[in-house]
Amino acid sequence: MARATSIIVGGGIAATNPFTVNAIPYIASLTPPSLTASPVMAQILGARQGIVISPTGADPSAVATEILRVLGGAIIEGTVADTTVIGRGATANAGSNVAIGRLASATSSTCVALGSTAAASGNNSVAIGSGSIANGGGGGGGAIAIGNAASATGASGAIAIGLNAIAVGVSVAIGSGAAAGVTGALAIGNNCSVNGTASVAISGFNAQTNAIHQILIGSGGSPQSINAAAGASIVLGGNGSSIGAFTDNILIGAGLTAFQANCCMLGGPSTLLATLLLGQGNTAAGQTPFLIRLTNRAGAGNLAGSDLTIQSGAGVGTNVGNGTIFLKTPAAAVAGTTQGFVTRITITGGGIIFAVPDIAQPNITLNGFGGAGQSALAMTNLTNGAAANAATLLNAPAAGDPAFWVPIRINGVNRHVPVW
Repeated sequence: MARATSIIVGGGIAATNPFTVNAIPYIASLTPPSLTASPVMAQILGARQGIVISPTGADPSAVATEILRVLGGAIIEGTVADTTVIGRGATANAGSNVAIGRLASATSSTCVALGSTAAASGNNSVAIGSGSIANGGGGGGGAIAIGNAASATGASGAIAIGLNAIAVGVSVAIGSGAAAGVTGALAIGNNCSVNGTASVAISGFNAQTNAIHQILIGSGGSPQSINAAAGASIVLGGNGSSIGAFTDNILIGAGLTAFQANCCMLGGPSTLLATLLLGQGNTAAGQTPFLIRLTNRAGAGNLAGSDLTIQSGAGVGTNVGNGTIFLKTPAAAVAGTTQGFVTRITITGGGIIFAVPDIAQPNITLNGFGGAGQSALAMTNLTNGAAANAATLLNAPAAGDPAFWVPIRINGVNRHVPVW
C-alpha cells in the first residue's frame, strides 16, 4: 500500500487558526505524521515564519537533511542567524556570512563563499569560484580569491584573481596561473611568478622574479625572468629579456640578456637606440646643466677616487677605422638662430685629432699643469725621430743637442719637433 502524502499549511492539522503570526507553511513528503511525538510537529511549533523543504520521506532537520529553509526573508541552512546558504553541504558558521554552492564554506564573520567547495575564512574574506580559497587569517582578515582554484591565504590583504592564481601573505596575484609567493609580492599576468619580498612581475606571459626588491615589466611571446638569487635588479622590455645568475642589473629594452653583474643596458636586439637625450626634452626655454659623475669616496686617510672609462664599440679583425669617439660642442651662430655642433676632439683607433676652433684661440690649452713635479704634457710610447734629422741644431741651448725628436704629422707629412 502506498504511503500517504500530506501537505500541511499554516499552524498544522490541529490549528484553530491556520494563519497565525507564528505559523509556518511547510512542504514535505511524510509517512503519515504523528500529531504528538513527531519531530515534524516539534519543528513546526518552534519555528519562525518561513518555508522548509525536505527530501522525500525524511523529516526536516537543521543538521543534515534540509534542502532549503526560508526564514524571515533569508535563505539559510542550520540555525545561525543572518546567514545565507544555498547548496548541498554548504555551511555558514558565523553571522552575516554567505555560502552558495555545493560544500561551499563561509566561516568567521562577514565572509562570502560562492562556488562548489569555495571556502572563505578570516573576517571579511571573499572566495568566488569553484575550489577557491580565501583565508585572511586573524584580525581584520580581508583576503580575496576570485577564479576557479584561486587561493589567497596567510594574511589580511592577500588578493588572488584568476584561474589557479595564488597569493600568499600580504601579496597580489592577478592572472591565470599568477603566483605571488611571499609578503609584498606583486604578480600581474598569465603565469607570472614572484618569489621575492617586495618584488614585482608584470607581463603578458611567464615573467618571473626570485629575489627581494626586483622589478620585471615586459611583454611578448617569450618568457622573461630575473633568476638571480640576490640583488635588486630591474628589467623593462620583455620579449625574452633575462637576468640569469648575475646580480644588480638594469635592463631596458626588449630581448636583452645580462652578461655580467652590476651592469646597466639600454636598447636590445628588438629595441634600437641611437640617441640618449638627458634634460628637458629636445628643446627647452631655460638652460639645463647636467653632470655625469661617479660616487665620491668617503672615510678617513688617503683614499683614491673611482676610475671612469668611456669606451666605444669594438669591431672585428684588423679594421680600426670605426669605433670612434667624438666630442662635440656648440659653434657660434647668427643671433636668434639655434647653434650647430662642431667636433672638437676625435678619438680613433689610430690616435686623437684636435679640431681647429671656430674662434681665434690656441688649438690646445692646458690649464693648471706644469707646477713642481708635474708635466704640462705627458706622452708615452713615442719613437725618437733623431735618425731622420740632423744630429745638431744651430743655436742649440747650451745644454747640448736635443734629447728627443717628437714625431708629428703635418698635412700628411711626418715631421719631428726637438725637445731637450
